[in-house]
Amino acid sequence: MLSLLIHRRGIFLACVMFFASCPGILVSVIAEDGEAEQNYQRFLAIYRQERPTKAELRKALDYLESANLFAPDTYKYVFSMGALNNTLGRWEEASRWLEKARSLASTDQQRHYIQTEFEYCQVQLAKLRVSRWASPGVSISFIMKRGTVEMDQSNIDKLPQRLPVISIGDSSRPLEGTLRRMLRGMDVKMVGKDVFLVVGVEDDISPEVHYERGIKDFYNYFRNQYFEDLPRRLLVVLISSRPHVLVEATRKLYPQVGLPLYAPFLGYYNPADNLIMTTGGRTGYGTLLHEMIHALIEADFPQAPPWLNEGLASLYERTQWTSARLNTLPNWRMDRMREDNIPSLQVLAGKAKEIGLHSNEIAEIRLLLLFLDQRQLVDDLYRMAKEKGSSFSLEEALSALGVNEEDWRLFVKNTFRDYSVAQDRGALSNPDEVRFFQQALNQVLGANLKVDGIWGPSSREKLVEFQTMAQLEPDGIPGPRTMAELKRRYTLTQVKQLEEASNVQVIP
Repeated sequence: MLSLLIHRRGIFLACVMFFASCPGILVSVIAEDGEAEQNYQRFLAIYRQERPTKAELRKALDYLESANLFAPDTYKYVFSMGALNNTLGRWEEASRWLEKARSLASTDQQRHYIQTEFEYCQVQLAKLRVSRWASPGVSISFIMKRGTVEMDQSNIDKLPQRLPVISIGDSSRPLEGTLRRMLRGMDVKMVGKDVFLVVGVEDDISPEVHYERGIKDFYNYFRNQYFEDLPRRLLVVLISSRPHVLVEATRKLYPQVGLPLYAPFLGYYNPADNLIMTTGGRTGYGTLLHEMIHALIEADFPQAPPWLNEGLASLYERTQWTSARLNTLPNWRMDRMREDNIPSLQVLAGKAKEIGLHSNEIAEIRLLLLFLDQRQLVDDLYRMAKEKGSSFSLEEALSALGVNEEDWRLFVKNTFRDYSVAQDRGALSNPDEVRFFQQALNQVLGANLKVDGIWGPSSREKLVEFQTMAQLEPDGIPGPRTMAELKRRYTLTQVKQLEEASNVQVIP
């Protein structure tokens, strides 16, 4: 202890001697530190009030920003910026400041607390991303497609040609007559549009509506984005919102095909007849877009490697229009995957060589193309593959596109978080979110909850206790007012610990 004090006294004297020789610097440093601390205390004075208003909290944020300008690498100022932005619901700013605070933290406990709060902010950002998955003015309905009716590739290859070949621009009457005869006994309605003959089967949605909602804009987008060579033969789309109807239509068209029914989605493409069989309408149009991509690739790039053909088709199973761009989103295929089992880019590139229609690798390839689509690289990938030919490998593509493993892992982490939030929109459904609340309740109440990310009766009981203490409605629901007050009081416990630690006296 004595040697430590002597050492500290030596440092202190050296600093005094240095600043004594530079009085201007000494005055400036002391003035700036004093100004920073004054602004920090002004922030605290507001933050310690009972239920400060948003306007008051924004004023407190101004004081903290001033403190950070004078002393930009002071842990308590930086941490408080992250915590206050969290309270205000400014998740991106909160995450940025909390990351900086983590780099400045001096103890493992501080780093642990910051990490938990950081993860909470990331969940809130995920909720914002998920909330944008629906188009403006349309209520969100996240359909979990747990299973689908699909054929083996070997069966698709065996599908015969049963329909007449009708070139684009020729009369579709021979084709319509053949379909009506083969689907005798079923209610069939037809309309010809662009390169499509849309056939509604036993469906209360008209073919015209299916075309306008599920084909028109998507076809034009795909044509402009990827495909130079368009179908020369009329593309038939048999569509219904009821899959059992399409199973019956398949039996009439292709009696040799055994097609079980065990899910609310059905889709396949028969190149021999240039025919898509698909569910659509009330269940969305993701299956139709999947099969449309197969049909358009058949016309534009029939030698496309299987990993690209299946990957691109599956990519558009769940989409959202943003301005003039069709953005792709996580979908049901993630049900088959776990974050910690997602392979590296190198391993995934190797798997792509052996991809099959029903293999788990399709889900992983879709995830990879989702990653590339966020960087708007999928069209580059397709053109590159078309130029190189059927032997073009995913390994070559990843190298040429310059993607790296670090970005891939971050994308995987965020995407699984987004999907988890989308699956269960209930309050406190995400483990990262629950852990923060449990930690905050422990700090504020001394609740002694296990920080395990599981929101159970004990967590709810302690939340009610907190609400009662804070004079909020004790309903056990972490609504906006409860969340803001809990975060504020939690931050104050952290600030108090910092003040207590800074007040420890060291005898010179």
